[in-house]
Amino acid sequence: MRKRVENDNFIDLAYKKKTALYRRFLKGIIIIGVFLLTLLLRLSASEIMNSAARSVQEHGNTAEAQIENADAEVVSSLSRSLHIKKIGRIHDLGKLTDKEQVYASCVYCDTDTFQTMIRPSFTSFSGTYPENVNDIMLSTEALKYLGIHHPKIGMTISADFYWNDLFHTQNTGKRTFTLTGYYDSLSDSSTAYMSGNAKMQSRFHDYPCTLLVSFTNPVITKAESQDILSRLAADKQVQITSEDSALYTSLVHFSGNIVLAAFSFLIICCVMIFFISRIILATYKESVRFWGLMKVLGVTN
Repeated sequence: MRKRVENDNFIDLAYKKKTALYRRFLKGIIIIGVFLLTLLLRLSASEIMNSAARSVQEHGNTAEAQIENADAEVVSSLSRSLHIKKIGRIHDLGKLTDKEQVYASCVYCDTDTFQTMIRPSFTSFSGTYPENVNDIMLSTEALKYLGIHHPKIGMTISADFYWNDLFHTQNTGKRTFTLTGYYDSLSDSSTAYMSGNAKMQSRFHDYPCTLLVSFTNPVITKAESQDILSRLAADKQVQITSEDSALYTSLVHFSGNIVLAAFSFLIICCVMIFFISRIILATYKESVRFWGLMKVLGVTN
């Protein structure tokens, strides 16, 4: 009995040695195929995300729509809709001028709107959002216009400022601001951000204001967003500007490469299936020959 077990172990070992090359080749093909497929999927996802980020930077914010002159009723209607994911508010306070030429619009937005909907559109950002009345945040382009090529956080800036309310003359004309932050932008670099305290000083009400609207559907189109907002803000004197979502835009831009990516994916799968089938067939034939030889030699199961 012991001799028979030793013979069986010897035959199994001999068979494994004889087919070792096939098994190693099969493992190698599977590993290489999985690696190539993973790499292809990662590159595709990376390209889509990078394209979406560029779309946000070119658009100037992460919102898919912008509503001008919105009032409290419009905000309430949007807040109740399941189509709306997030609403950001922007208040237009005044202008920075140079000899009656406007080179920057001064606005205020709450910190959450800035962090989640506006800051992602900056190519670079330094500092913090303004907090005090005389704090301000400018783009590097606006700073260069003022002759400041190497801005530093906390430095003082002199500029002519005028409220949008022509009858509000307090703190207008030449003013000294403290720079709390600066940014680079691919879209609008003529926006200066001011604090909530500055908004309170302006005596402006919360409405009307500009709304930034993000939808729950990540791939919403311009036509779909326009239709939703038109129904929610019906009979309101508002101006609606809609855009395709960043993800939808990136998918459209990537659509030409999707065919190539899908074709490459199919080719890799076909090559893997071909090699694996050939290896299995070769291993099967080798198995038939081996066990046939063993049977001729009198080996039983």
